[in-house]
Amino acid sequence: MKRLADWQQRFWRFMHGSLYASFELGRHDCILFSASMIDAITGAHFFEDVKYAYPYSTESEAALLLQGGLQTQIEKHLGLSIHPSGCGIGDVVLIGVPNGTQVLCVHDGMQLVMAAGHRLRSVRFELALCGWTI
Repeated sequence: MKRLADWQQRFWRFMHGSLYASFELGRHDCILFSASMIDAITGAHFFEDVKYAYPYSTESEAALLLQGGLQTQIEKHLGLSIHPSGCGIGDVVLIGVPNGTQVLCVHDGMQLVMAAGHRLRSVRFELALCGWTI
């Protein structure tokens, strides 16, 4: 995907608009947050591609594991992942949290950001497993 000429303005407008969005599975979760950011900076319709591609329920993680895990599923849309050190602002990074869950985050140039609770939350880069350049 190619970023638009004004992608940086679009990126920060998107991040500001998402700052206090409450987490809601299937509406504002890690996959859809990342997909919406990709749409914002590329003008693509990636959100529509992934919105219906994943099971959104309390059994979502189990279903994703049966399909090869979140990394495998995202690679179907974004291509092969890279080492997270190769990612920068506007890229998508997969993290592993201590409870074994995998979460998609957005790189804002300084830190990783994820949809959580009632606002966006920063995440330690040490949790990064892999990423995708957009």
